[in-house]
Amino acid sequence: MEGTIMRRIFKPGDYLKKFLGLVLLLGFISIGAIGGCNNDGGGDSVSIGIGPAFKSLFGIAVETNDNLVVVDVDQRAVLRVDPDSGDRTIVSDVSMGSGPVFIEPLGIAIEADGSLLVTDIVLNAVLRVDPDSGDRTIVSDASTGSGPDIEPRSIAVESDGSLVVADFEVNGVVRVDPDSGDRTIVSDASMGSGPVFNEAFGIAIEADGSLVVLDFPLAVLRVDPDSGDRTIVSDANTGSGPRFDLPSGIAVEDDGSMLVVDFGLKAVLRVDPDSGDRTIVSDASMGSGPNFRSPQGIAVEADGSLVVVDNGLKAVLRVDPVSGDRTVISSNTGTSQP
Repeated sequence: MEGTIMRRIFKPGDYLKKFLGLVLLLGFISIGAIGGCNNDGGGDSVSIGIGPAFKSLFGIAVETNDNLVVVDVDQRAVLRVDPDSGDRTIVSDVSMGSGPVFIEPLGIAIEADGSLLVTDIVLNAVLRVDPDSGDRTIVSDASTGSGPDIEPRSIAVESDGSLVVADFEVNGVVRVDPDSGDRTIVSDASMGSGPVFNEAFGIAIEADGSLVVLDFPLAVLRVDPDSGDRTIVSDANTGSGPRFDLPSGIAVEDDGSMLVVDFGLKAVLRVDPDSGDRTIVSDASMGSGPNFRSPQGIAVEADGSLVVVDNGLKAVLRVDPVSGDRTVISSNTGTSQP
């Protein structure tokens, strides 16, 4: 399943060799983790939390009660993770909850009433999930709501409750009415001025309502939510610091700083929203704890701690936003914990 998603994400070209290398590396790491191999530089191999095993993690969000919810693509499921014990429970999958069954769920966000929103790039839909029963209903797809067809990767919720998705099909940002499912293009090659998206991939919202979009593979763009105009926040020519390699998730801190998890760098970076400067928050040389192997998604907890899903570690990690220290919240594969 991960290979299917990667083929959607990585197009033939300069990144093909890197993609193939990463696939081989991930295969080796997964085998080593299952066998109790320790590649993290010390410590005993441990599993944290009980419940269904993680298989292929991508999106993560934080509920208002501080529980974490993650999307597992291979399980075609949403799981809830206790932030203290690491225990894992199924919220919604083929056997939990009624409604359309997930095929390739990726992104997740939370509405004001606690409902979960999940994007599925094979159903070409946004689904709403009841956080208690796990029931799934279509918010928007080809048969629900009017507007352009979508293939949504990631999702965020605006202050008025409208949904915004970073979309593969449109290669831009689409706004979805949470009630009718109607879809309107906010920004793409024909809507808004500024640099055209290479691959609109991740999305988050700033305090003033501006949208920040991870433009795979090398930039963060700011999008005006009304005009759709695009400006570069950070890329190889804007801002100093380590260049993005294969960024895979984005979030915004309370102070306005942007956080980018980078699959290629195996790192979390902080991006200054004004200058575009990039600094490493956590990687193999910054902060203690298990090294990232294949970080995919990121969110911010109420106390400012960062939570990251890592598909190579088959784990959810907490990252100290100051020191960069990494601790495993939940893992089923014997992830090394120094």
